[in-house]
Amino acid sequence: MGGIPWLFADPELPGKIQSGRLEDIRTCLRCNEGCSSRIRQGKTQRCAVNAEVGRERTLRIHPAAIPKRVCVIGGGPAGMEAARVLALRKHKVTLVEKENELGGLLRYASVPDFKGELRRFLQYLKTQVEKSGVEVLLGRPATLDMVISLNPDAVVLAAGSAMPIPQIPGGNKPFVSTALDLLASKFQPGDRVLVAGGAAMGCEVAVHLAAQGKKVTLVEMVNGLALDLESRSRVALLQLLKEGGVSTLLDHRLESIEEGSAALSDGSGKPKKVAVDSVILALGLKANQEMLVPLKKNFPEIQVIGDCLEPRKIYQAIHEGAFAGRAV
Repeated sequence: MGGIPWLFADPELPGKIQSGRLEDIRTCLRCNEGCSSRIRQGKTQRCAVNAEVGRERTLRIHPAAIPKRVCVIGGGPAGMEAARVLALRKHKVTLVEKENELGGLLRYASVPDFKGELRRFLQYLKTQVEKSGVEVLLGRPATLDMVISLNPDAVVLAAGSAMPIPQIPGGNKPFVSTALDLLASKFQPGDRVLVAGGAAMGCEVAVHLAAQGKKVTLVEMVNGLALDLESRSRVALLQLLKEGGVSTLLDHRLESIEEGSAALSDGSGKPKKVAVDSVILALGLKANQEMLVPLKKNFPEIQVIGDCLEPRKIYQAIHEGAFAGRAV
């Protein structure tokens, strides 16, 4: 398809290059989630990072009939896209983010060296939020009292998701970490690392660690890796695992962790021990919905989007942010 996906992501790409507005280019992620994969399924053309593709007429951005004060809670991709669109529609937008930097899970997902497109897309979102005039409050965990003090007419809840530590014996040991803490450089692993969880995140973490010279074992309960990825992206990731020398144990479950080893069991219950220095848990995300009920009790107009609704992918985060920005 050559350069066509880049024009799906940003139809104004040639003009932006010509005028030197490189920071405004919406980057193609080469994820195939909205374009080629949907074509193969006989579905309408879409783009993960540009919700307007195939809906250019219906999703054209128009000024709001009645500008409102809108509070967006959460500065991940869904929240940033919603804030950007809301501001372009002339709403007065305040974006509240508990961390000291925008990005949400994109900050972690973009860490591995092979995720350059994701880093560029993250910077694009940050730039557009800044240029659109959104008021950004960083390092401010949202509370009900704080949101009430902002006196919004509408609230967009995009609080994202977290990676809880599962109830595995030894899961709280100092040599055990979540994938997010690892990617945030809050944890330094030893030389022999077991990564528990073979969905896309676990596979990417395994490749990332192998590139650092670690001896990596990847454990997955089902009989397949990166099954949550589009087929061509999956093939590419599996090749990176192979090139990195990552050992894989499919149809195995992590049962317990102790210093120097991890206890596993296969599908028939047969036990197995793996010598490890560190364990990285990539066993799924949980939506941050603690504020949902209190907000619904205090504000008549609430939009819930992105991982806060249900942990999924950038495609859903960007599209739901785009829809919410047009719905208010």
